[in-house]
Amino acid sequence: MRPASGNTDMRFSSQAIMLRTRENAPTLSQSSCVHRLVTDIFGSRAKKSVQGTGRGIRKLAALFGEVVHIIAEAQAYERNPLPEDHGIDEYSRDTTPEEHAWLARKRNHERNYEAYRIIDRLIPGLTTKIAGMSISEKNDYFVLIQKGANDARSDDFKRVTWSMGTWINQDRDRPDLKDRSTRGVEHDITGGLLTSIKSDWNDPKVRDAFRSSIDLSHNYFFRVFYDGFKAGHPQNVEPGYLKSRYLVKSYKAVFTAPSSANKEEEDENTPPPKRHKTSTGKAIGKNVATILGMNGQVTPRSIAYVAVLVWFSLTTASSWNVQEYYQVSLHQLYDFIVDFFESPAEGTQARERANALLSWWNKQIFPAHAASADTNKASVSSRAALWEERAEMEA
Repeated sequence: MRPASGNTDMRFSSQAIMLRTRENAPTLSQSSCVHRLVTDIFGSRAKKSVQGTGRGIRKLAALFGEVVHIIAEAQAYERNPLPEDHGIDEYSRDTTPEEHAWLARKRNHERNYEAYRIIDRLIPGLTTKIAGMSISEKNDYFVLIQKGANDARSDDFKRVTWSMGTWINQDRDRPDLKDRSTRGVEHDITGGLLTSIKSDWNDPKVRDAFRSSIDLSHNYFFRVFYDGFKAGHPQNVEPGYLKSRYLVKSYKAVFTAPSSANKEEEDENTPPPKRHKTSTGKAIGKNVATILGMNGQVTPRSIAYVAVLVWFSLTTASSWNVQEYYQVSLHQLYDFIVDFFESPAEGTQARERANALLSWWNKQIFPAHAASADTNKASVSSRAALWEERAEMEA
């Protein structure tokens, strides 16, 4: 998304944003100082919720990257955006390498800018909140937000890792739930799910080749992402892509499972909501999707987030200390899936397919919501019919 000119609602000063950042958690003394600062400025509730305000960032905005850098780079792009692409078609055979490189650079900026917009929604009034802080105080404040974002990602990774082991074991004789060393390409089942539909995992020679080189980076059409874990034809990669039941199950585990069992989830990005009570008087917490204000809408970045968690959970890796595994860049995998939905231009068939896939996801995750109801079929079909009719009239 190209930034609107003159938009200053979300702007921080460059001096306030270009700060020292740390991926690791602050020390105990640093945390105590920041907590005292936050309590003085915002009150006692903020003391425990500053870190919580970052917990939705990885889920909805950006799986990787320092939050402070995302904001700084987006604001720089907001001040000096790249021009329109003037009709350059990335799928045309006539597009030059230089044009492809320019489109990729522009898309990187736009992807980051959209992450910035989402962060601004997740942490309302962030500009006002930090306006009275010193540079050092702002830095420590962002350290806590960053820690909240990364902690939530780690929590979700553990949840998906455990759940995937359970689901695979329910399907067949599969990897041990806790022992990650039994996963990866060495295991016949997880190896097949980790590899691309373009490779024949049933061929022993193919398996041996993968196990000897352990390079799965040829493409991102991994079997675990597909409906039925297979494509109709290896050369037709879109049908069934991102419709895996493991993706849907994992998405529900992350976003729609009740949060009452884990109180930290209540601090995702909003004050703790009012709770309903069961007949026994026990409070029922709202789920993560509700807390994050998703309003019954599955987003491209939330799908990409879960997809990376699912694929990574099948490997023998045990933490996020690496961003590349089996030669697969997790960052680039995430960007690819985000762009799968966000990059097609309006009015194209690729845009229609992306919208249809999002509608499918909405029905899987939020079946009772208006955006996912059967009446939405009329909207989708009407748009398709209108597009075809207008295309014929324009021809």
